[in-house]
Amino acid sequence: MGARGSFKGQFRPERIPEVAAGYFWDPAAATGSASASFLLPEGNGKVAYNMLTPSASVAPALTSVNGQAAVFFANGTPDKCIRATGNVQRGFTGACMIWGWISAPGANVGAIFSHSRGSGNLSINLTTADVRISMHDGVGVAESRFPLPPGGYATGPFYYEGLYVPSAAATSRLQLTIDLVAQVPTLAGSPGTSMQDTADVMGFSAGTNDSSNFNMNGDCTIGVMGLTDGIPSDEDRVKLFNHRRLK
Repeated sequence: MGARGSFKGQFRPERIPEVAAGYFWDPAAATGSASASFLLPEGNGKVAYNMLTPSASVAPALTSVNGQAAVFFANGTPDKCIRATGNVQRGFTGACMIWGWISAPGANVGAIFSHSRGSGNLSINLTTADVRISMHDGVGVAESRFPLPPGGYATGPFYYEGLYVPSAAATSRLQLTIDLVAQVPTLAGSPGTSMQDTADVMGFSAGTNDSSNFNMNGDCTIGVMGLTDGIPSDEDRVKLFNHRRLK
């Protein structure tokens, strides 16, 4: 039992190849709670993708959920937001997965993650009616819509995976899982087999401040999250689900 517990504690997301090739952010490494110096570093050491706050007035606060570090974004005037400094590219155009933990009680509307202010590159959004994944394939923006988490947002934290699978049939290329359970789309977009990757704002937030153009109407809390280059194995996806889980 002791050996197993020790092994579990040693898991790190960057040991998964697709996570190492992409980006992830762990609130346990964040500093500068609710201040102009707020910093959520990118976990692979890719400093251009560190998440910063544009000013103290929009800085989120560090908190804890189920004993795990998290970032709290308060809805208000102004709302809170963090983003990479300047416009960035992902560096890949094929299969990928947005993943992470979030708690968003109440009537929330807005982006969990966005690389999409002007370009429509890639985003995953909550609305009062559904969860939406959208991407630009170089021709136009495609969007798929999925049901709300079971019981709605108010039931507590949930783990999400927004997947782009270019090898799938066109209407199955945008996929969503909630707590590792595949969701059936209520509206299926038909993106192409390659994703646009223009330089654009990348970030996540509960606000519409500065140039980030996020629009979350309500408080939310995020745990560890990331964007993979490629789709991890089912076994590795379970590991990500269990890493610093918020419930």
